Amino acid sequence: YGPTNITLTYGVDLLKDKTNQGLLDGRLWVPNIDLMSWAPYAQSTIKLKNQWVLKAGLRYDDMNMDIGDYNTLPYSAKSDGNFSPSVAVEGGKLKFNNLAFNVGARYIEHQEFTPYISYSQGFSIADLGSILRSAVANNINDIQLEPAVTNNYEFGFISKFNNFQLEAVGYYSTSNLGTGVVFVDEINSFVPSKQPQRIYGGEVSIDYISWDKKWQIGTSYSYVEGLTHSVGDENNLTYLGGDVIAAPKWTTYINWQPTEKINTSLRMTNLGDRNRFDPFIDANDTWAYRHTQFPVSGYTLLNLSMAYQLKSNLSLSLGVNNILNEYYLPARSQWAAPLKTFTGVGEGANAKLGLRYNF
Repeated sequence: YGPTNITLTYGVDLLKDKTNQGLLDGRLWVPNIDLMSWAPYAQSTIKLKNQWVLKAGLRYDDMNMDIGDYNTLPYSAKSDGNFSPSVAVEGGKLKFNNLAFNVGARYIEHQEFTPYISYSQGFSIADLGSILRSAVANNINDIQLEPAVTNNYEFGFISKFNNFQLEAVGYYSTSNLGTGVVFVDEINSFVPSKQPQRIYGGEVSIDYISWDKKWQIGTSYSYVEGLTHSVGDENNLTYLGGDVIAAPKWTTYINWQPTEKINTSLRMTNLGDRNRFDPFIDANDTWAYRHTQFPVSGYTLLNLSMAYQLKSNLSLSLGVNNILNEYYLPARSQWAAPLKTFTGVGEGANAKLGLRYNF
């Protein structure tokens, strides 16, 4: 039993940023945004007699934004010829702040079973660019931008037996306003999310390392799901879209290092199906899906990478992606399909040869 060890880390994050998004003809798609942010923080860790590790921390975020006057551009989000009108928006100053904390505990006496549990808070602003370029209000203060505060709960364990490692983790997260923006078909525009969210999921992984360190084999499976409900009506539940919730994923890898100079890796990624939504009848009396609520069909990708150390400062690498040449639409292209501008086919089989020299 060793002595009690205590560590304390503290500091401040400073960010000064000025940005916009323009078109080639000089018009602004997203207006000038001048951001000044500072966030003091403190994080402590206590180790008790080689049995327990406890942690706790605080962080205070203070964001100040100055947004210039601008005019929104006509836009047809669904590429259906229904363009939104241009709106003159008066800019102004926005200020957001939040105090968040985290706490956690881990039992470390036995490597065969090391459980842990933690709680943390998050603070984020929705996709500001999407909201500003789709604004329908005449004043920046009428857009009703609000930060989202999340509460995150995590629990799991790590077990090590000889050359094997097993890890399992589960998590649950709640958010008062959601964590992004939503597309409203009726007004053909993006607006800040105002619906509370609940997200839950887990991941299991198993890894093996051979006694001579030449082989590494592992596999993992992750699953996540999320629900939201109307403001003031917790019984009116709907599933969250693909922009927040990913389909189940299974990965497997094999690494082989026969010599110190050669390293090879074969990795398989399998994305599962996710079909949680029903179509609706749109204004044209046809069946359609809402943005982010399009069904996702799974696909499997197999990638190979090899590296050879020619000299101490010179290495050669070869990467072959999508070996099976599977035709697929990436998940983002599928769930964003109702807005046709976001759709694109994934890359077919391709190889990349690289030479790296370290001076």
